[in-house]
Amino acid sequence: MEFKIEKNIPIPVRGKWQELADNMQDGDSVLLCYNKAMSLLRALNKRSIITGFDGTSKKVSGNPPKFRVWKRRVKKNGI
Repeated sequence: MEFKIEKNIPIPVRGKWQELADNMQDGDSVLLCYNKAMSLLRALNKRSIITGFDGTSKKVSGNPPKFRVWKRRVKKNGI
């Protein structure tokens, strides 16, 4: 059986949260309800080693409460 090995083929984006995470820049934020905020945080943190970015969030007052999610550069060695 023969296989063709290919290089430099990008891995496709897996969903809307990963696409949003990829389009955000360092310091950008989005205001979302809890479930959506957690989905975006998972997308940001899932690939933090590869991208060099992760996510953080803060609860914002409201009824129902909203959460602001930021994309931030991962600090290496506390720097």
